[in-house]
Amino acid sequence: MTHTIALYGGDFNPPGFHHRTIVEEIADYFDEVIIIPSGPRADKPRSHIAPMHRAVMITATFSGIDNVTIDYSDLSREDFTRTFDLDRRFAERGERWHVVGSDLVVGGRRNESQIHGWYRGEEIWYNFNLAVVMRSGFPIAVQDVPPCGKVFTGVHFPMSSTLIRHRLAKGLPIKHLLVPAVEHYIKKNSLYIKRA
Repeated sequence: MTHTIALYGGDFNPPGFHHRTIVEEIADYFDEVIIIPSGPRADKPRSHIAPMHRAVMITATFSGIDNVTIDYSDLSREDFTRTFDLDRRFAERGERWHVVGSDLVVGGRRNESQIHGWYRGEEIWYNFNLAVVMRSGFPIAVQDVPPCGKVFTGVHFPMSSTLIRHRLAKGLPIKHLLVPAVEHYIKKNSLYIKRA
């Protein structure tokens, strides 16, 4: 029987409770879920949070979930591996599924999804296995589901790391948005606080 793996890449900066919920939802469908925190990306501002802090928070967020592993290679090298290259990196591990939010597949029927704009995006769209998790505010029509896609409707995540960072910078409540250990770690180390 083929070993199936879900590759879940992202900034996870910080990793929110919604990320954990997504992994808990999809973990039952795959033999292994591999979390891949990215290093710096050309399309996003460079994070001022040290990789060491990010690694601690990511470990705490996903601890205790069966069949989940974390690949820190991009984070430790301060590099970003594109989806196409990531698929090749894990090719010998089994059948690969890439976890993507529904916001990335909207417009797929017209070849206008965000994925189509990625490096070798058309090849990814038509040939890669894509596990689509629903992001609130981004419903998708059946025609927008990638040819080799599976939609996971059990999770609707209304939150994002961007919104969590915004709330932290403004001193707004973050209870229930982060696992308690991460909330404590952020407060203890004064992370994501807007500096004058």
